[in-house]
Amino acid sequence: MKHRVIDLLQCSCGKSGLVLKSAATKRVPFADSFSEVRCETTCAFKGCSVPSSNVKPSDCAECFSHEVIEGRIQCNCGRAWQILMGIPRLLPDALSDDLKKTQDTFSNEWKMFRFGERNWGQDIEERKMLFLDAFGASPAELKAGPPH
Repeated sequence: MKHRVIDLLQCSCGKSGLVLKSAATKRVPFADSFSEVRCETTCAFKGCSVPSSNVKPSDCAECFSHEVIEGRIQCNCGRAWQILMGIPRLLPDALSDDLKKTQDTFSNEWKMFRFGERNWGQDIEERKMLFLDAFGASPAELKAGPPH
């Protein structure tokens, strides 16, 4: 995740002022330069307000050469979200629980699936024909691969 994402996010409380806390970063290639500052309100890279500080376009290029791998985003209201493997986890806990239940349900369905049996009232040949029809392809076209 780029530091700039902090400037684009807003807490559900409606307040701005998200702050990057305890971040682990890694350097990544970034050769471009900027003619203007990219962030509007907060420079998470420098940890300051853009309008009231001395943020320069060169700071933005330096910022874009860092990826946040692990850390935490925190709002002034006290809410906080984890950043794991470079992805901010912004789901509320209740929704996260629902997603886990859904994942478990689908996982169980696939564990019970046996290739060749009837599913959704159709055998494997019927499902193959529906797939081919939906994509407008024949088995021979799929075996031949993409056109050159």
